[in-house]
Amino acid sequence: MSVVDEHKEAGLIVENVHFSFGDHAMLLNGINMFLRPGEQLALLGVNGSGKTSLLRVLTGFLKRRSGVIRWDGVDIDAISTAQLARRVALVDMEGGPLFSMEVRELLLLGRSPHTGIWGRFTPEDECMVMEAATCMNLLPLLDRLWQELSRGEQQRVRLAMALSSKPAFLLLDEPTSHLDPSYQRELLRLCRDLALNRGIGVMAVLHDVNLARHFDRLLLLHEGRILFDGPPAEVLEQSRLDKIYGTGVFSMHSWEGLPVGTLNVAPNPDL
Repeated sequence: MSVVDEHKEAGLIVENVHFSFGDHAMLLNGINMFLRPGEQLALLGVNGSGKTSLLRVLTGFLKRRSGVIRWDGVDIDAISTAQLARRVALVDMEGGPLFSMEVRELLLLGRSPHTGIWGRFTPEDECMVMEAATCMNLLPLLDRLWQELSRGEQQRVRLAMALSSKPAFLLLDEPTSHLDPSYQRELLRLCRDLALNRGIGVMAVLHDVNLARHFDRLLLLHEGRILFDGPPAEVLEQSRLDKIYGTGVFSMHSWEGLPVGTLNVAPNPDL
């Protein structure tokens, strides 16, 4: 049975996708996966395994060589850039504006996919920006310049820009990098709230196995292929981690006891 048949075309469906830069070796080699609405999916793998490339292929930023990508049953090639931007937000944790901009202005840019032909922002756009700023604890920073912020603060601004767009799916590339443990915990709470209470499908590239344990499902990517796909207790099995990361690298993690640095990610009623 194909992925499409099994999951009724809901959410994201990917079948046999290949990608490479020009004539170089394939970075993605036969990817089959899905992401349901309201699901939290973590993507794991060593550097160079194809995680970031996969996110960019799924949003059309990089063009696949072959295979099928469907968002809610519609082929990605049949979706305009503006339509896809309103539905799917990709948060890349590198780069930033070339010119000095205030945080408030940047968050408004997150609403750009929803503006009319003249690109004018409405009171509704302002409301969405304030809601996103509140979620990411950015209200005290709204009048600050991007260049004045710490890397962790810039990280939160990127996330708030995506949230202000009200996407149906949120793709995050290493969202916890540069965040201190308290904000990592808040990010996990936010992802859980977005999935459970708003039905948003969340897919996040992670390096921290402890954080990945709190997602619904994990994909373990290696050399451009998905080797394992399943719940955390199944994927984060010692022999599988040894195969990908090297023997003993994650030997401190045990499903018989609590992992090192377990985070309390119970739903936050304030989010």
